[in-house]
Amino acid sequence: MQYTRRQALMLTGGSLSIALVAGCLSDTGAERTPALGSTADGSPNGPGDRDAGGPSQGLPDDLDRIDVPPYEIERESCGPNSDRDPLYLSAQMPDEPSLPFEHEETARSILLDDGLGAESGSDGDPQLYATLLTDEDDLERVALEPDIPATALIEDADFDEDVILIAQTGWGSSAETPFIKRIEETEDGIHAFGCYRRPCLMTADYTYRTTVARVDRPDELESGLVSLTGDPDTRVNFAAGEGVVTLEDDWARPT
Repeated sequence: MQYTRRQALMLTGGSLSIALVAGCLSDTGAERTPALGSTADGSPNGPGDRDAGGPSQGLPDDLDRIDVPPYEIERESCGPNSDRDPLYLSAQMPDEPSLPFEHEETARSILLDDGLGAESGSDGDPQLYATLLTDEDDLERVALEPDIPATALIEDADFDEDVILIAQTGWGSSAETPFIKRIEETEDGIHAFGCYRRPCLMTADYTYRTTVARVDRPDELESGLVSLTGDPDTRVNFAAGEGVVTLEDDWARPT
């Protein structure tokens, strides 16, 4: 049976093998800092678009695409035993205030026709995507695969009480999944805060990563923001409704 590229990505969880990497694991533990980028329409912050993935107006005026984490981070390097906490970037991140939520991470796309699973990898440029599922009609946008914890969160959602936030990062090791530590209620929606998971041992695949959060529905739901810490000096911000955000330059690798 022949598959389209899109079908193959869905079946394999989006992974593309890299012939240039020897073996299955890399122990560099290197971190990469995102540079300034643009949304699908080429604008720095994007105008917001309901069809691009949720009821949002893009980034608010007081939130830059790239900023500095507003909390102290103690740098950790990979020791001889590669025993660094992969979530050390969020160790000192406050976990309150937060709406109640549950979340799961996966290297699968979840989304059928939008998000990073529909992209080609942007020639290696880092990309970000966020969307909100706010009602039963939005279930048509997702692949509810059996026995996948991330989709179980979606299947069990009561949209009178819950909202689903999906955030994706790409491209690189499937080990670097986005982690969410808290989700604040804002004046017009929600704002999720978390980090990139940074294990010392990296898988050598080349893929996007997805996190799914089922959140207690706030009183207002016009925006969904995501802020992920990428290294001790860098945080990246993106919003539902922006479409795919491309960070156009390569990522620095601090020593």
